Amino acid sequence: MKNEISNSNNIMVISSFTIDKYNGRFRPGGPAIYSTLGVIRTNTSPLLIAGIGEDFKYRIKFMDNLEKKLIQGKKTFLFEIETLVNGKRKVRLIERGPSICSIEIENGNTIINPVCQEISPLLIRKINGFIAVDIQGFSRVCEEGKEVSLRMPEFPPTEKYLVLHGNSDEIYSIYDSLNYIFKIGFREIILSFGKDGFEIITRDGTSFQYKPKIIGENEVGNGDFLLGSYFTLRMGQNSVVDSAKIAGMLSDYFSKENITELYLQ
Repeated sequence: MKNEISNSNNIMVISSFTIDKYNGRFRPGGPAIYSTLGVIRTNTSPLLIAGIGEDFKYRIKFMDNLEKKLIQGKKTFLFEIETLVNGKRKVRLIERGPSICSIEIENGNTIINPVCQEISPLLIRKINGFIAVDIQGFSRVCEEGKEVSLRMPEFPPTEKYLVLHGNSDEIYSIYDSLNYIFKIGFREIILSFGKDGFEIITRDGTSFQYKPKIIGENEVGNGDFLLGSYFTLRMGQNSVVDSAKIAGMLSDYFSKENITELYLQ
C-alpha cells in the first residue's frame, strides 16, 4: 500500500447497535449510530455493516436511505450506563448481541468500531483500504451481569492502519507508552479528554490539540462521532490539522443536539 492518503469517500463502518439504559432510561445507541453519523456529517454516505438484534425496535431516521448490511441476532447488546459523581461512567453488560466474524468485505476505507469484542480481528486482514479503529470495543472484557473491564487488545499487524481512537484514561490504563500503538502500525492516535477536547498525535512526533468551543449535554457517542468524521476527512486528503479542526467543530455541534430527534421509536 502506498504511504500517501488517497482521495476516497468510499467509507465502510463495521460496528454494532446497542440498547442503552442510560441513567434509568432506555434509548438506542452504539457506534453503529454515532460513527456513521460522524461520517454522514462530512457529506459522505458510508456502507454500514452492523450487528443488531430482533429486539431493536427503534427507527434511526438518518439511516432510512443508508446502504446497510445487518448481521441479525436474537438480542441487541444491552448496557446499563450510570454517570458517577466524578463524571466517569459505570457500564454493565446486561445482554450480548450478535458476533461479526464471517462477512464479505468490499473494497474501501473502513472504520472498525466494535462494542464488546464481537468483531473478529481477523476481518482486519480482509480490508484493502485504510483502517480506523476505536480501541474501546477491542479492549473491553464483557460478561453478562457484570461491570465492563479492560484488557490489552491484540491487533493483527498490517500497514493499513491509519488512526486509533480512545479516551485518555482507557489508553493509558492499557499501554505504558503510546509508542506501542505506533509499533503495531498506526500512524495517528486520537486521545479524547471528554469536555476538554482531544489531541491528535502522529507517528512522526507532531501533535495538535483541539479545545471545544461549544460544550453540550451529550455525553454518549461523542468519541465515536469524532472518529467517524475525522477519518472520513483524512480520506478526503485533508491534513491532520484541518481534519482535526473540522471534526472538532462538527463534534462540538453534535454535543448540543437533541439525540431523540435522530430516531423514532
